[in-house]
Amino acid sequence: MRRSGVVLMRSVGGVKKMNKESLDKMSLKQIEIETKKYQTKAKNNRKHFIENLQYLEMTKRYRDDEMYTNSTFSEYIIDKFELKKSTYERERFAYLQFPKESLEYGPGIINKIKDECGSAKIKDVIKEIKKTSTKKREKINDIIKKNAKPVKSKPERTEPTPKEMRLRIAFLEDENKTLRQSLLEKNDQINKLKKTISALKQYKSAYNQIIPVYERVQNSLKNLCYCTK
Repeated sequence: MRRSGVVLMRSVGGVKKMNKESLDKMSLKQIEIETKKYQTKAKNNRKHFIENLQYLEMTKRYRDDEMYTNSTFSEYIIDKFELKKSTYERERFAYLQFPKESLEYGPGIINKIKDECGSAKIKDVIKEIKKTSTKKREKINDIIKKNAKPVKSKPERTEPTPKEMRLRIAFLEDENKTLRQSLLEKNDQINKLKKTISALKQYKSAYNQIIPVYERVQNSLKNLCYCTK
């Protein structure tokens, strides 16, 4: 079996014609076997690994496998190579745009520069790293940090966001509903107390009317008793 790796180029399609033709002659199974041989942490092998995956992505040949006829490329590489598409895309960017630098420093450094300094400054930061001739990660990190994009401080908000306003209104409406319910309950209690007081007043009035009659009856009974003696 012929060993082959796809060389990434800045031309249309990203794959060198003669290497693409070489892979075109291979079956999907053969390409997968060749690709897995490169699935290591060794930089040069990793480069070939990513290049072969790019070929399969571009040509859609991964769909030659009936299992992936209607699948996405991300589903294919996670199943076949346990590789997340985000990881693949970051490494593809590094090896496609900065192949020599990625082999020298690793795709992780290239993407770190991109994330912290911005795509426009990658070349300048790499030049500065090369000038120091350093291979120490600590010194490389210092250079990246020096060229990093300024951290934008979040402006102080003077007005609430629409979401905060909606939450505040909902809270006040709930509070108002609870207060109204409480007032209705208090009003009901007051009405009951008024009825109780009114009833007590009626009892007092009746009591006041009964007392004189009771006293007269008592006196009459006393007089009756005295006369019988």
